Amino acid sequence: MRAFTIFLCLLMNIAFSARAADTNAEPAPIASLFYTAAEVKAIEGLRRKNPQAEDQSVLHLGAVIYYGPDDWIVWLQGSRWTPETDRPDLHIADVQPNLVRVSWTATPGAAPLDITLHPHQTYRPAAITADGTARASPAHSGNLPVTAP
Repeated sequence: MRAFTIFLCLLMNIAFSARAADTNAEPAPIASLFYTAAEVKAIEGLRRKNPQAEDQSVLHLGAVIYYGPDDWIVWLQGSRWTPETDRPDLHIADVQPNLVRVSWTATPGAAPLDITLHPHQTYRPAAITADGTARASPAHSGNLPVTAP
């Protein structure tokens, strides 16, 4: 058994060394039992796109972990937010177990929008006018009250 373990470690070391030497190699194709070759190709194409790029014209609330009024974690715009987190264009005004109220300045110089989001909701303004108010968007999910100051 010990000899087999040593052999396996040696084999893995050789395989990883050969892969590391070829720095220009394409990522290994996805082997799948569930997807067709065309589906695998489509998935690989999506993986090549920049996964970190986020659409700044939408506001998405992923999840809320609520322990208390001053002890919570929110996943907003794909980032982890706590009571200490703040951004000039985005401020969390209130967190409750099932909703988050944010003040969002979607365009520089515009008045901030007060938006209420529930977990897994995305706010997509159809248009934000020059005075900072938002017109209703049919693309949002759920009832998202928006008010301008």
